[in-house]
Amino acid sequence: MTARKTSVLFVTSDRKPGGIQVALDYYLKALVGMDPIDLTILAPSDSPFLSDESRKAMPQSWQIAPPLTGRDRLLMRHVPWIWSKLKALPHKRYDLAMTHNAFASRALKACADRVIGICHNDKTCRFAPVDDLVVLSTSCADEARNARSNMSGPRLHVVPNPYVCRASTIKPLPETGPLTIGTGARFVPKKALEIFIRVAEIIHRHHPDIRFVIAGTGSEEAELKQLAGSVAPFIDFPGWLSVNQMVERFDLYCQVSREEPFGFLLCEMMDAGLGCCSTATNGPRDILSHGSIAPLCPIDDVDRLAAHVLAMIEQPDHMAEIKAACFQRIRDESFSFDRFTERLKAIIEGP
Repeated sequence: MTARKTSVLFVTSDRKPGGIQVALDYYLKALVGMDPIDLTILAPSDSPFLSDESRKAMPQSWQIAPPLTGRDRLLMRHVPWIWSKLKALPHKRYDLAMTHNAFASRALKACADRVIGICHNDKTCRFAPVDDLVVLSTSCADEARNARSNMSGPRLHVVPNPYVCRASTIKPLPETGPLTIGTGARFVPKKALEIFIRVAEIIHRHHPDIRFVIAGTGSEEAELKQLAGSVAPFIDFPGWLSVNQMVERFDLYCQVSREEPFGFLLCEMMDAGLGCCSTATNGPRDILSHGSIAPLCPIDDVDRLAAHVLAMIEQPDHMAEIKAACFQRIRDESFSFDRFTERLKAIIEGP
C-alpha cells in the first residue's frame, strides 16, 4: 500500500536574490529528500524561487501556486480571513505550511493543520500564531523564551543554516605590503557600518599604512561616505563585491552589525581562513562559540572592537591562531547539511 504523501505549502514573498534565498534554498533542498512530500510553492512571479533555473531543479511532483501579489500580502497581513488566494491553491487544506514571512502566519493557519515559521530576523514575537518556530541561534531562542510572560507560544527549535565549505587552504597574509581590513553589507542602519568607519579612524592613527574597504550599497550610502570623508577618507567604497572578490582583497574581516541572525558572509570569510571579528549579535555568538574562536565585542562598542583588531594586527601569532580557529570551526558538523536535514525532518514529522 502506497503511503499517503504529506502536503506542504512553502511560502516566500522575496523577490531579490541574496542571503535569504541562499538560506531558503537549503530548506527546499532538504525537502527534496523527505519523501513522501507533496510540495506547493507560493511566491511572487518574479521571485528567484520561480526562475527557469529553479523550476528545472524542482522535482516534477512539486506544484507552483498562482503567483503571490502585492494585494495578497496586504490581505495576509491585515485581513487573512478574506484572503482569496486560498481558493486557488492546489489543495484546499495542507498538512503543513512553512514560511519565513511573519505576516503570513495567521493566514496560513486557515489553510494548514500546522504552520512552521522560519525566523530570519530575530523578531520572534511576530510569529506568535505559528505552531513551531525555527530560529538560527541559541541566543535568539533564549531571548524568545525570556520574552514570554507564560509558557504558551510556538515550540522553539534551533536549526542553524548549514554551510558548505569550498576552500581547501587558509589564505596567507601578504609577505610584503599593508594588510587590508574589510567588511561587506547592505548600507542600512542595522548593519552599523558607521562603527567600521570609527574603528578604521582609530586604527589609522596607529597604522597609517593599513587599507580599509567597505563593500556594498544601500540607502545610507551618501551618509556613510560623508562620514568617511570627514574622519576616514582613506576608506575604499568599491560597491558590491562578490565573495571571491572580498576574499581576494581582505586579510581581516570585521563584522559590525547590530542585527545578524546567522551570518553567511562571516562563514564565507572563515571558510577562506581570514582573521575575523564581530559584534556579539545572535548568529555570530553561536558561529564563533561565544568568543572562543575569534573576538566578539558588544554592539556599537567602537573602542573594544578597535582594540581587538589592533591586537590581531600587532601580534602575528595571535592572528594566526584566530585564522586557524575560524577555518576549523566552520568545518564543524554543526554546519553540516545532513545534520540540518535531520533536524528539519524531525520538526516536520511532528512534536
